[in-house]
Amino acid sequence: MKKILIVFCTILFISLCGCNSVKYDYSEISFSLNTDDDGIVLGDIQNSILLIKTKAEFDNYLLGDQFADSFSSEFQTENEKYDEDFFDNHDLIAIIYHATSGSIEEVKISSVRLDDSEVVVTLKKYPTGDIGTGDMGPYFSFYLTIENLEDTITSASYSVK
Repeated sequence: MKKILIVFCTILFISLCGCNSVKYDYSEISFSLNTDDDGIVLGDIQNSILLIKTKAEFDNYLLGDQFADSFSSEFQTENEKYDEDFFDNHDLIAIIYHATSGSIEEVKISSVRLDDSEVVVTLKKYPTGDIGTGDMGPYFSFYLTIENLEDTITSASYSVK
């Protein structure tokens, strides 16, 4: 009886924890920032997360002032994946994160969960171990693709650890 109770509790725990999981895939995106002649970033580059539900919204995102006018071939190739067919059953979440310190070597997505109709993303910072500048943190950008067959996702947010 004790074993049955343990198995039942384990199955219940796993099923309850799995309710908020989201089927997703992500890629880190390299892009060129829009800068002036002195290398100062132009435009309003802020930490952001954007839920993109249509090809038109995606095209509009790419016209934003955060990107340089000429995209790298890698960036163009990545963007070609997101056509009308993609948006029929997927949403795209675009994340831009500006690290506050040059000591941050890497930022990765550590978890993604669904909280009612909101996708909640957690980013994790990995420091270099070296002391870097406090005013020249790198930019990180991600595309997160979410299967949204029932069109239930209405918003996205993120936190950084």
